[in-house]
Amino acid sequence: MELFKVLVIIGILGVFFGLIPLWIWFVQKRENKNRIKKVNLKTLMIWYYVITIIAIGGIGLFAFLDNKYDIKNSKPKTYTVSEPKVEIEAEWFEGYRSRDDNHEVKKYYKADGYDPNAEFGSPNDWKGRPCQSYSHDVNHLVLGHQMIKVKYTFYGLNGLGRGKHREYEPTDIMQFVKNPFDKWKTKYSTNDYFDTFNTGINRDDSQFQNKLLKNSIDHYMYINYEGPKWLIEEDKDFFMDEVECHIINPKYSRYPKNEKKNYYLHFNPKQRYITLYTKKFNTKNN
Repeated sequence: MELFKVLVIIGILGVFFGLIPLWIWFVQKRENKNRIKKVNLKTLMIWYYVITIIAIGGIGLFAFLDNKYDIKNSKPKTYTVSEPKVEIEAEWFEGYRSRDDNHEVKKYYKADGYDPNAEFGSPNDWKGRPCQSYSHDVNHLVLGHQMIKVKYTFYGLNGLGRGKHREYEPTDIMQFVKNPFDKWKTKYSTNDYFDTFNTGINRDDSQFQNKLLKNSIDHYMYINYEGPKWLIEEDKDFFMDEVECHIINPKYSRYPKNEKKNYYLHFNPKQRYITLYTKKFNTKNN
C-alpha cells in the first residue's frame, strides 16, 4: 500500500512537471509559426513552473495545517476524561468467628481502635483470608475482615489505553468512546450514543456483587461497593459486566453501524479506572 501511494505521487508529479509542460511547449511552438508576435517559450515555461510550484506548495501547506489543527473541522474531537470521584462512606471490622471457642459470631462488631497489625502471625493473614482483631463488644479476639462502603463515579472509560490487558482492547469502537460519556456524539448526528450503551447483559461471572450502574441523564457510571477492603486494594482488572457498544462503519466512518457488538467491561479498584476488553479477566472462577 505504501509503495502504491509513492507511485501515485510520482505519477502526479510526472504529469504536472513533465507531460503538461511538454504538451504546452509543443502546442505553443506550433502556434508560433502562425503568429506575428511570437510567445517566448522559455518565459512561458518559467511562469508555468512558478505557478505550479506555488499551487502545489499551497495545497501541501493547507493539508499539513489541516492535519495538525483540523482547519476543516472534519476530525473527531477528543476530550480529556475527568478523574473518577471516590467517596468513602464508612469503614468497620466485621467479625464472624471466635478464635478461642470456635463459636459463630452472628452479629457485626465495630472495631474499637482497630489495628490491622495487632495479633497477626503474618501481614498476609488478612489479605483475602480471615484476620484477627480485638473487639471490646465480646472482650476477646474474633476473626473477620476490615470492611468498607465506598462509591466510585466514572465520567468516561478512563482505562482505555492504560489497562492491564491492552492487547485485548477492541479496535473497532468509535473514536468518541474514548471521550467523556457526555461527548459520545458525532459531528453529523444529534444522537447520544451513551444512551444506547447497553449494560447489564450478563454479569454472572463477576466477583463483585455490586453492579456498575449507568446514569444516562447525567452521563456517568457508578458502583456502590460494600464489602471486604482487601478486594478493592487489588491491582487487577476485574470483569464487571457484558455491554453492547456501537462500532465503526468501515464504509461510512462518520456514523457508527446500526448494529452493536458485545464487549466486557472491567474495573480496576486500585487504579480507579474502567475499560473494555474483548475477553473476560479475573472472573469469579479464576
